[in-house]
Amino acid sequence: MTKRPAIPLALWLWLLVLALVPLRLWFAWNHGEAPTFYDEGDYHQIAAKLAAGEGFSGSYGATAFRPPAQPLFLAVVYAVFGTSVRSAYIAQALLASLLPLVTMWFARSELKHSGWASLAGALAALHPGIAYASTTLYPVVLTSVCLVVGVAYVSRAALRESRWSAPAAGLALGMAGLTTPYLAPLVGIGGVLLALRGRLRRGLVVTLVGLLPVGLWVARNADVLGAPVLGTHGGYNLALGANASSRVSQGSSSHAGASLPSSSPPPSSSSLSAPRRRSPNHDFASPVILCWACTGSSSCGR
Repeated sequence: MTKRPAIPLALWLWLLVLALVPLRLWFAWNHGEAPTFYDEGDYHQIAAKLAAGEGFSGSYGATAFRPPAQPLFLAVVYAVFGTSVRSAYIAQALLASLLPLVTMWFARSELKHSGWASLAGALAALHPGIAYASTTLYPVVLTSVCLVVGVAYVSRAALRESRWSAPAAGLALGMAGLTTPYLAPLVGIGGVLLALRGRLRRGLVVTLVGLLPVGLWVARNADVLGAPVLGTHGGYNLALGANASSRVSQGSSSHAGASLPSSSPPPSSSSLSAPRRRSPNHDFASPVILCWACTGSSSCGR
């Protein structure tokens, strides 16, 4: 009796990914047209304005309160399929379906046994945090894809597998930094690691290409907001999270008797967005100062 050949583990991963796609799409379709959290509504609004040609702005005017990559991604979706929150959720679900395959592609170059690479892809496919994030408009999924692709190409640049590995690594890591700003230093770290491996030229390419999208965003903020900042949300969110009187419920924070949407712009967001010149320190410090000032006050309007 002829023994049937075993199904490769990589094929099992493909089958798992394909099986999860209808489930992800079902959740995306049934989510509805209303974002759950304030942050999602903000990403949606900025993306809708971008798709309509109105620039990177929210209800409070031109802004750098949100990192640009996620609104740009959603704006492309809206430009192609129309401005619909449901279409954005579907795009997020499809992007999440891509992540396990990207993870396996990266892991196969780093791990000797292909079975471990398939296991890494399966863990990405079943990761509860990614599964949940794919049903929101938060930039978690886009960040994950850019990060895995960027690190994978840094590894390939170190092995001199392709002349395009270094620019691809820089572009992917640069986009990861524009999706989640605290990842922006990775373009420099990747360049240094390549230089230490004797790949100085490739390290410079990774850093310079990665800094290009970040530099364009900072230059835009210097021109529009009057300060070369990467973002204006960090200080305010830090102060909000450190406020012992706040409590989060249904996507909003209660602030010593006052209602404050989670991660929402402070009452002075219009001043942060106003196109006038000021010290960069003012842009970073003003959200913290304003949030501390309204701590314990019931007169906070937001």
